[in-house]
Amino acid sequence: MKVYSRGARPEDAVAKHAIAARAGDDCLPMGWIQHLQWPAMAASLISAWLVAGQSKQKRQWGFWIFLFSNVLWVAWGWPAKAYALIVLQFGLAILNIRGVAKNET
Repeated sequence: MKVYSRGARPEDAVAKHAIAARAGDDCLPMGWIQHLQWPAMAASLISAWLVAGQSKQKRQWGFWIFLFSNVLWVAWGWPAKAYALIVLQFGLAILNIRGVAKNET
């Protein structure tokens, strides 16, 4: 039988995680910011739809909404430590800025 110091056992950590999961806590210290992924996803889809449109005005709105979704994704990704997602959003933002400039001409 293994003896644990101060009564700490591996089962205690597992139990705490299970209780937190049942309470709806995904064990990330993000609070309300964790909910940004849903509006970010919706903004990404809406902007993709608009950018694919024929109207110059719809495309322009699509590019700006894409930029807004980039900000939302970065705000969500930072506390989640999703660094690849953050780098992707900066790359996509550069492409969106290019798209706004090309749409102007």
